[in-house]
Amino acid sequence: MLLESKLNAPRLRPQLVTRPRLTAQLDNGVNRILTLVSAPAGYGKSMLVCEWVLNQRFAWLSLDESDNEPFQFLHYLTAAVQQVEPDFGQITQQMLVSPQPPFLRNIAAQWVNEMAKLTRPLIFVLDDYHLINNEEVHGILQFILDNQPRSLHLVICTREDPPLQLARLRALDQLTEIRQQDLRFTSEETAAFLNHTMRLGLSAREIDALESRTEGWVAGLQLAALAMRQNLHTFIVDFTGSDRYIVDYLVTEVLAHQPQVIRDFLRDTSILERLTASLCDALTGQSGSQTILEQLDTANLFVMPLDHRREWYRYHALFREFLQASLPPEARRPLHQKAAAWYESQGYIKEAIHHTLQASDFAGAERLLASSVTEFLLNGEIRTVDQWMQAIPAVQLRQNARLAVSRGWVRLMQGDIEQALEYAEAARSRSEQLSETERASLLILYCNFALGNQDYDAATTQAMQALALLPEDEAHWRVFALWILAEAQERLGNIVETIHSLRQITRIRHRNLIFSIVMESFLAAALNYHGKRLEAVHVCEQAIEHHSDATGHISPVGAVLYARLGIFSYEANRIAEARRYLEQGIAYAQQLDLNSILLFCRGALIPVLAASGEPEAALKQFHDVLPLAEQEVVAETSWVYALGINLYLQQGSVPAALNLAAQIDIAPEPNYLNLELQLAYTRLLIAQNQRDEARHWLDRLAAFLSEHALNRWLLTVRLLQARVAEDPAASRQFLVQAIQLAAPEGYTRAFIDEQVLDLLPGVHSHMPAFVNGLLEPDSPISTPPQPLIEPLSVREVEVLRLIAEGYTNGEIADRLVIAVGTVKRHVNNIYAKLEVSSRTQAVAKARQIGLV
Repeated sequence: MLLESKLNAPRLRPQLVTRPRLTAQLDNGVNRILTLVSAPAGYGKSMLVCEWVLNQRFAWLSLDESDNEPFQFLHYLTAAVQQVEPDFGQITQQMLVSPQPPFLRNIAAQWVNEMAKLTRPLIFVLDDYHLINNEEVHGILQFILDNQPRSLHLVICTREDPPLQLARLRALDQLTEIRQQDLRFTSEETAAFLNHTMRLGLSAREIDALESRTEGWVAGLQLAALAMRQNLHTFIVDFTGSDRYIVDYLVTEVLAHQPQVIRDFLRDTSILERLTASLCDALTGQSGSQTILEQLDTANLFVMPLDHRREWYRYHALFREFLQASLPPEARRPLHQKAAAWYESQGYIKEAIHHTLQASDFAGAERLLASSVTEFLLNGEIRTVDQWMQAIPAVQLRQNARLAVSRGWVRLMQGDIEQALEYAEAARSRSEQLSETERASLLILYCNFALGNQDYDAATTQAMQALALLPEDEAHWRVFALWILAEAQERLGNIVETIHSLRQITRIRHRNLIFSIVMESFLAAALNYHGKRLEAVHVCEQAIEHHSDATGHISPVGAVLYARLGIFSYEANRIAEARRYLEQGIAYAQQLDLNSILLFCRGALIPVLAASGEPEAALKQFHDVLPLAEQEVVAETSWVYALGINLYLQQGSVPAALNLAAQIDIAPEPNYLNLELQLAYTRLLIAQNQRDEARHWLDRLAAFLSEHALNRWLLTVRLLQARVAEDPAASRQFLVQAIQLAAPEGYTRAFIDEQVLDLLPGVHSHMPAFVNGLLEPDSPISTPPQPLIEPLSVREVEVLRLIAEGYTNGEIADRLVIAVGTVKRHVNNIYAKLEVSSRTQAVAKARQIGLV
């Protein structure tokens, strides 16, 4: 749960001293990147900015120490903007709760991209930024500043300068600074505050004396005004000292004149960062806290309202520090325990854990953590959980099997495999304490260890055991177990089992849209590897339709689906269609700014550009993509080098291909993760006329691919075997096997890329229609010239011809193995491109221009 009070600007007092000289500075800086309001406590930073932004379109976030958790910081950044733009940040939120969250920089990039879509300017205020000390959070904010869209202006209120690149902004005249000397009250402002706001009726001489002694320090003036209500003139004569002395003296003077009930209330509630009546009642053991808070607010005494409903307040920072310093340590523990109980009863578990730890109530913290730690980890709050667990004695964590499992997960996510394994072993030794679901999560933890050690058999076994323990409604852990199972099966080359596991994932109702899209993309890829191109296309088209909104737009992560469709269209030699899909995928990927997805989309375009007769563009694209591959730390990237080798060979540059191959290790045995690189290596052997070695290598690849039903790659191997066979009969046999794999699924481009078209006449009788389609220049693979501004795609021409033959949308869907909704989308595209509004008009226009 997010605290709504953090998203509200403080409420201004009706008699606030206006400061036009400073609001003018803020106005002048709004077109710069950043406004920095930096001064010690008590100089009115928050009130000044609040006064200014209330007449602007703004978002507000009051930070506290818990926001040093990067994922929580991003959650609150998003929630703050949603107070103004309710539809903002949907993709960012999906990324934040992904089962395996992307890198923080990528989430920050998505936040910036979504901010850039806002059409109206927004001022975003980060208050109390001095409480942030996490380098990752500083990095997120620096990234936002470096890539800040024009619609956004950032304001930071802080007691000390943040470790951001302020000097560069200053040099570029992109920084507005308001500092201590600016915030000091002038003589006129001091007079307005003391005589108008505080109603003291001081003379000009007395005002000058107070201004001189406080040096315009707002908090000092406020405390002095409160103290002077008792003994006005004597106080002014005696008033002297440094800031710290002034605070101690004035607070003591002010408190001395408060009733005991108020002093007790202030002391007992000083442990709280934010106050609300029922929470204060819980700490004081008395009723009537709402009345006290309103009295303090009305008297301008100690508290600052945080909303407009008079529900939440906070103490002035210096005053709270003073109160806490006067609170004996033995009195703090029971107060923290009461606060923890209240927060737990209200469902604010994070705040409850904080107070139990402040009370050194490790048993309470252990209980709260054990019941909620999975949810925190699912929300990406790994650093926060790690800090909590560091505060609890390690021996307690190891003795609590549930927390030991969670500690193992946290250390794994932090990259500390050794300690993760240590806690996993501790949990396993006490597994009788665990529920079946918790035992399953422990097994899945061990699956990760096995994957890291490339022990795919062990990972498969443990994932299956975990699934047997998990109930059907345990969505998260079932998804995680199936994901690891599919990954292990894939790396073993068990593509049929991989497809089965991925199908199970796509059937589970999961709360994360991004994860669902990625899993459907993985399923489509696995189907294609298995040689099921048409079904792979169907999966992608259905996923796009299912995940698109009413306007036809999909989440930017849908880039992977469009890229897959581009690859499948290329496989069918529909080059123009493939290019359109890939360019659409790249456009989405650029919005998302995830390196792995951008690499995948841009890399897939390389062979399409080459097939379009643009070898220079293809080569440039490869050189642009290679640095992305070198930066990638998650996904396998050997396929990028394979694309480069293939490209150089197509252009007749064997030395360049050899040089590129020398830059990457090529596994000596058939290996699922490196198949495309191993095939490229085989082509390189053939180009060097090393046919015996190529035949030997192809035989080994064929055995591996046949055993694991990787039919799409087996098709390529058969074509290469046909090229290097020792006699024509063997060549024809390999070619027939390739056609049998290719024809039912429309794999036509491979015959062109592997340069076997001249061999096809010898096998024409085996599947004449398919062979004719490859050999005849006006085959059904291409579409006739279209006198249209935007030509119809191959699939749209297919749909149009079936419309002309009188088929319904449902019948067209059955014939083309696509969803009815996909047919409707194609029909709408056809109408738009032909500039018609009905089937009859579409058929007539198509006949007129020769499409049917």
